[in-house]
Amino acid sequence: MRRRILLLSVGMTTLVVLAFAVPLVILLRTTTAGEAKDKALYRAETVAYYVGDRNHTADDITAYIDGLRDGPGSISVRMPDGTTLGDPPPGGVPTPKSLPDDYNDDDGDGKGPPKLGDADYRDLNDGMAVDVAVDTPAGPASVCLYLTADELYDRGREALAELEPITLAGFRDALGVGRRTAQLLLERYDADGLTVRRGDVRTLRRAHR
Repeated sequence: MRRRILLLSVGMTTLVVLAFAVPLVILLRTTTAGEAKDKALYRAETVAYYVGDRNHTADDITAYIDGLRDGPGSISVRMPDGTTLGDPPPGGVPTPKSLPDDYNDDDGDGKGPPKLGDADYRDLNDGMAVDVAVDTPAGPASVCLYLTADELYDRGREALAELEPITLAGFRDALGVGRRTAQLLLERYDADGLTVRRGDVRTLRRAHR
């Protein structure tokens, strides 16, 4: 009897552990796969907060951008007066979008952080651009982080191992790119021997796991 109770207890414990472990694995995979998109957004928003600070001049912003060249992507800023700082992507930086809220915080003392708009992700020359609007004392500005096709290729490789089985929709969402760009990247991975396609699903080759 005691043995049955012991076996039952062990079995129930195992089931509980598995019940928590499986969702945790799925969560970890989803988190890791979305890191490429999150890092790009974080980098763009960090610059946007700097641009929105009333104490920073155009020269300050240019120097700040120059100090970020070691990171992924190229950063450029379109100022309220239409001038562009940094290295703009093909086609330039979009016109800043007006934000509904005023620059000042709720107390009206102008000491609150600058307000940012929602990020816009767009496919550009087989790469990806992340645009973030920010309010400044002179009006709205726009920050653009541009990842070239090769940079996006490298970041996509990091996500592949966390997405098996690899689907077009899952890969697209992980990188935050459009369907066309995601498809082109996956086809490059196929051609380079990183992935094997079977129908609508891909898997990593053993050598790249």
